[in-house]
Amino acid sequence: MRKWFGILVIIVLFSANLSAQQPTTNATTPKPSQAKMTISENMWDFGYIPQSSSVSHVYKITNVGRDSLFIEKVRPSCGCTAAPLKKDKLAPQESTDLFVTFNSGKYAGPIGKGIYITSNDSAMPGRSITFSATVGDKNPIATLTPQSVEFDSIRTPKDNKKHIKLDNFSGNKLNILLLDNPGGFLKIKIKDLQLQANQSTQIEVALNKGLEPGWLKTSFTLQLDGSQKVKTTIPVKAFINKESK
Repeated sequence: MRKWFGILVIIVLFSANLSAQQPTTNATTPKPSQAKMTISENMWDFGYIPQSSSVSHVYKITNVGRDSLFIEKVRPSCGCTAAPLKKDKLAPQESTDLFVTFNSGKYAGPIGKGIYITSNDSAMPGRSITFSATVGDKNPIATLTPQSVEFDSIRTPKDNKKHIKLDNFSGNKLNILLLDNPGGFLKIKIKDLQLQANQSTQIEVALNKGLEPGWLKTSFTLQLDGSQKVKTTIPVKAFINKESK
């Protein structure tokens, strides 16, 4: 009898120890995040750009999910690209700007670069966006003089205006469209939005008021529709004085 009692005690103790090692059935498993990231576009084309210049484009990131979106990392594919975020935490339906700036340096010809974004979007935690440009090549339908704009010092309203001459040598009618003005730093006025063959027009570039003091590197992009559909991006650089803010 004592023998059977001893065996019963061992079985009870073994069962209790085994139960203690099992996970409790009441433990809750964390639910996958319901944040959802959308990006205004997956790819942007700057078109024709000069060498040794900086051009910019803004990608808008929006959280269309039900949970807060946490943008954990933004990783450009090379040191020639900067991509600072305004915010890395977005509430549902909130948006932020990813201001991408590419320095063309000594690149030549067609190039393509990318940026990898990671977040807590459980359905797609990693996203790639890309941009392209043709660096240093001649625009096949129009000439811009100069190809870039630089404001040396801005102290009076007169200093806040630069002009570019655009010549249509395509042999066909040319339509001009301001396609992109990232960040809204610039005021762009195009005198003629339509040119006949061999005609020219003037583009006025000015800086908006209230800009932060220091260096500003931005750009604007035109779409030229003539014998071909061509994009061209004009770099703009300025040093903003405190007096001109």
